[in-house]
Amino acid sequence: MNIYTIHHASSTGGSILSQVLSAATNSILISEINPYVLYPRNKVRFQPESILHHLQVNSVKLDDVELLNFFIYQMQVAIRHSSKLSKNILLRDHSHSSFNFKNIDVNFFNEKWSSKFTYSLDEFFRKIDGYNISIIRPILTIRHPLDSYISNRSNKWLSAYCSMESGINQYCRSLLKFQQYFEQERDAIIIKYEDVCFDIENSLSKFFKKLNTEYKIPTLDQINSIEVSGKSGRKSTIIETRPRKIDDCDEDLIKSCKESKFYNLYCEINSYESNPRSKNFNL
Repeated sequence: MNIYTIHHASSTGGSILSQVLSAATNSILISEINPYVLYPRNKVRFQPESILHHLQVNSVKLDDVELLNFFIYQMQVAIRHSSKLSKNILLRDHSHSSFNFKNIDVNFFNEKWSSKFTYSLDEFFRKIDGYNISIIRPILTIRHPLDSYISNRSNKWLSAYCSMESGINQYCRSLLKFQQYFEQERDAIIIKYEDVCFDIENSLSKFFKKLNTEYKIPTLDQINSIEVSGKSGRKSTIIETRPRKIDDCDEDLIKSCKESKFYNLYCEINSYESNPRSKNFNL
């Protein structure tokens, strides 16, 4: 069995790419994981299968040690279940909440944290024994930063990436930190949202050659059969880029893009066209 992990910032096409890669790798998609994020304890939800939800509603939040133990237990069950079905697993990280984009100085298990997800997964692999598992290099998905910035601004989601300064410069600085961590410390392979939308067969062929794992080109029906959370408003079942919201590129934003060190650096590193008015995504 292979275990794949996929990581992405919000509004970057992560949900559709999770569906594509799940279908391509014969994987069961487990979507948007952060073992340390819980629904507000004062809001009881109908979850008859979740003892821990109701336990915490009527007491206090479990500490991180117990939440990590619960994550490890759930992963063991998931692996046994998937193995019976001769399926792989694709774990989709809820990076929006699990990664320290703003570099805040908060301890997590007595150290400054970068990714709560990768920490938990590392702990799981250290503690399990007797499983025939291949751990595949992490997958990092990206999208043109201007499009994801506009979408995050519209959805009021920028606070995860920006502190007091909520402009595109700080946003791209956080994206660069995220990419640097996964490329340099986790040996991740990047796949572009736009590349898959423009030419799914060619982009997957190039991507899986780097990933060095078996795959198949999935049909649109196979892709859409994968249930996924967090689609950020996407309604279409067709894989295509959304038109850039040129009307949202006001003069202030255009000026910020031109002056932003980190926006232009992000575009340069990932071969994106930096001109906000361009209809082309790539250089």
